[in-house]
Amino acid sequence: MRFLCFGSCFPSGCSGRRRCQSGSGICGVSDVLDGWLARRWDAVTHTGQLLDSVEDVGFFLAILICFFSQWQSWTQYWVLAILFIRVFALLLSVCRFHIVPFLHTVLNKITGLLLFLFPVLYGLFGFSVPAVGVCFAASLAALEEVGILCVAKTLDRDCGFLLAVRTRKNGVVPFTEKNHVQTHCRAECCGSKN
Repeated sequence: MRFLCFGSCFPSGCSGRRRCQSGSGICGVSDVLDGWLARRWDAVTHTGQLLDSVEDVGFFLAILICFFSQWQSWTQYWVLAILFIRVFALLLSVCRFHIVPFLHTVLNKITGLLLFLFPVLYGLFGFSVPAVGVCFAASLAALEEVGILCVAKTLDRDCGFLLAVRTRKNGVVPFTEKNHVQTHCRAECCGSKN
């Protein structure tokens, strides 16, 4: 559903800002609903997690492009620095775990929430205040992801936050019925033999 809404995030003419706000609102609500429904109905799959992450990246890019005309030079440099850290994290994950890392951390979720609220905050405060909030949260999330990828012994996409990775015994999540699908997916992705 979010893929269909990305197009409405791009402004055109005088109604562009409202279309962007509506499209980002639908994208954000559908993101929350699909994750909640998947967990509620025990329908969490590896493919679903990857699709969710790809849609999150698409939403991020749609918002960036939507507000591109408002960018100031400091925003461009900050976003480029975040992208550099994210590319470094991707390369680190591919080297260590042989897979692309779309981690679901608390800081990534906070960044997503701020990005979801960005069009509304932009209407209230202008560009600079919400941009600083999103860029600051995205910077922390990107740095935390690098930290997680450096200290983790196995890749857990739902690790929560950096300290959780350090406190898990041997980097392995204990088996329970609820996390069976996620554990199986992690083992499959990381090449573990159980």
